[in-house]
Amino acid sequence: MKIIGCDFHTRYQQIAMMDEATGELIERRLDHQSGEAEEFYRELQGPVRVGIEATGPIRWFERLLADLGHELWIGDSAKIRASEVRKQKTDERDALLILDLLLAKRFPKIWVPTPAERDLRQLLWHRHKLVCMRTMLGNQLHALAMSEGLCRKKKLFTKKGRMELAHVG
Repeated sequence: MKIIGCDFHTRYQQIAMMDEATGELIERRLDHQSGEAEEFYRELQGPVRVGIEATGPIRWFERLLADLGHELWIGDSAKIRASEVRKQKTDERDALLILDLLLAKRFPKIWVPTPAERDLRQLLWHRHKLVCMRTMLGNQLHALAMSEGLCRKKKLFTKKGRMELAHVG
């Protein structure tokens, strides 16, 4: 199995990779925009585990690894940082720290929702916003009707109530 500690940034990533079969350690910087990172991961054969700190815009990276059948572990940033005695940060040192935690089986893995769960969450959030808008508009119409002396409560939203509201003023 190939185990990769990855310090992920928006434009590039610094990796430290250990091939458990050969014991070979590879440290490398991979550029995202040129396609170097995608090409690197596509060329990897066999089981691969990639560990990264929890970070922002990585959805494309998650999709790439899932499509290739590689395993992605996302770790708790605070716990990863706390496990390093030396506080001086460099990309190379961070990648090696993540690799060491993965190899020592001390990587603080966090739960990440699946793409299906993310889609469902997005749909629920969208529906919630639509319900809020509907409620807000109803409240505004009710306030407008009451200011014109038309108090129909829930009947305001019936066909007859809407006609009365249209003829007010």
